[in-house]
Amino acid sequence: MRYIQFFWFFMAIYGNTQLTAQVPKVGNDTLIEMATWNIEWFGDTQNGPTNESLQFSNVKSTLTQTDLDIWSFCEISNPVVFQNLLNELPAYASTLVTYSQTQKTALIWKKSLFSMLSSQMVLTESQYDYDLAGRPPLEVVLVSNDSLRQDTLYIYVIHLKAFADQTSYTRRKNAAALIRNFIATQRATKKVMVMGDWNDKVVGSIYSGTSESPFKTILEDTAFYRFASKQLADEGKKSYTSSNGSLIDHILFTQSLDSFYVKGKALVLDMLPSYISSYSSTTSDHYPVMATFNFRRYSKTVPPVTTGISESDGNPSMDFYPNPVKQGQPIFIPEKYARLEIMDFAGKMVHEQKESSTFYTGDLNAGIYWIRMTDDNGRIRMSRLAIY
Repeated sequence: MRYIQFFWFFMAIYGNTQLTAQVPKVGNDTLIEMATWNIEWFGDTQNGPTNESLQFSNVKSTLTQTDLDIWSFCEISNPVVFQNLLNELPAYASTLVTYSQTQKTALIWKKSLFSMLSSQMVLTESQYDYDLAGRPPLEVVLVSNDSLRQDTLYIYVIHLKAFADQTSYTRRKNAAALIRNFIATQRATKKVMVMGDWNDKVVGSIYSGTSESPFKTILEDTAFYRFASKQLADEGKKSYTSSNGSLIDHILFTQSLDSFYVKGKALVLDMLPSYISSYSSTTSDHYPVMATFNFRRYSKTVPPVTTGISESDGNPSMDFYPNPVKQGQPIFIPEKYARLEIMDFAGKMVHEQKESSTFYTGDLNAGIYWIRMTDDNGRIRMSRLAIY
């Protein structure tokens, strides 16, 4: 009997350690990362993963350990469980949609970075209900807490009609047109992002009766809209976890955010099964999809740095991010170069490297530096770099 008691004591102390997934950090402290995640029937005891406490633990681990700044969610199916999750995420604030459907949408954000101005549903008129599958978009307006540069974001969380039949395809197509028209007529001058489970592809369609995406009109309006997830589609990525799954979770933003978008850095967090055992059956049948933005946030102690020294030496400035950068953190150079040089403010070279898109600042002290890039044709670009 004593051996049996010891076994259960051991399990109580150590058995739950397997429930705490060890997910790597993805977030960058000087950029803004936004992700969308369909958390399959979260909190529903009748549908989705059968071990509710394990799903809860895996979701919490993913959110806390990846350390992203904004998350949109689909299929929040138990508001009480969702609030319990938020109680264990003190760094985040949240809002949850109020429509009657069980599978609800939600948004969370880091309280240190953003404050909410408003939260409401849009396109709630009855004539839109069918095409929107009874799930009108959730509009959340966030303002950055930056004291030197404030940005206001209009974020829409959507969950479009599922299934691969013609009727569902047409409803998604109509819903996309409704959202596109609303943004163009009501929010044209705003920084807008649409995130969620679109339930179809941006390249082709899950419906076998056509090779045309139901979001074609948005895709073709390149003067106004950008799908961050288009890069992932072109790479053959998928966000639905089944063996024949597709990329159906998307992040769309308007042209007003184009200069802030970090191109080429969209991700599907499909590495999660490496850290969460039996991910698709214990956590979700969707992977999160992420995009990164550089709002060049500055603290009161780190003033903005004007990049580019074309006024002093005739060389055009170069693009890189973040700037300023925290000591030890990497900077990313989107352009191909043959030689990269870092010089202190007196002109002394302190670092040189060739053909790498990443430079780690750990060997440099805080201060202002020149960064000079020479391309394969011998052309030079220079800018100032601030390390704090």
